[in-house]
Amino acid sequence: LKLISNWFQPKRYAFLLGLFIALDTLGIILLKAFYLALKNHIEWRGATLMFGLSGLIFACVFFFVVKDSPGVQFSIHPPAKKEDLWKNIKQIFNNSQVWVIGITVGLLIGPLFSFEMLWSIPFVSKAYNAPFQIAALLNLLFVFGYGIGAMYFGRASTNLGRRKVFMPWGIGVTLLMMLVILYPPYMGINVTAVCFFVLGFAASTNNLGYVIIHELHVPQVTATAVAVVNTFYA
Repeated sequence: LKLISNWFQPKRYAFLLGLFIALDTLGIILLKAFYLALKNHIEWRGATLMFGLSGLIFACVFFFVVKDSPGVQFSIHPPAKKEDLWKNIKQIFNNSQVWVIGITVGLLIGPLFSFEMLWSIPFVSKAYNAPFQIAALLNLLFVFGYGIGAMYFGRASTNLGRRKVFMPWGIGVTLLMMLVILYPPYMGINVTAVCFFVLGFAASTNNLGYVIIHELHVPQVTATAVAVVNTFYA
């Protein structure tokens, strides 16, 4: 998120953040499918080891190829004074909006991603009497909706010139979709599939919290401010 801030103009940050998340979710979908196929051939230990080694190789490539910024001569930000660092960091923790956005993001995404990663597939399989493949597909629909929503709301909020307005609506729709999915009367697998997609699409509004935090602080401490919000996420 900080590298995006370094490389591109501030007005493009929201859309590029959404694009980054969309590509991220595409990677999740493809790698989940590949992992499941690989696990059937060499079991989960071998598949996990192969993924770990691949990640190590990619980390090395990333380290040597990706640059921190396009260069001082192309920087869109004025150089920051080192003596202002601690003053700017202090402003992060004194800013009530950082805490409100952090708690909002954490309370939304923490439970939701726990559901998606840990027990959405066994829940759908049992509650809807669906085979594993269908339950896994619904899980991927959530991820797919999240990626599309992140890109859409990044662009829409920039065009509208307002970011905060999208987040309450996203939280409300997310809650509604979770209630429809989790509680009887169950609406059937087709309706539930739509709900999983809408769930991911609505929940992606939380990424605007990162954009707001990015825009509230000077570039010198952007990464720190985003990290504070991300701590609530964890």
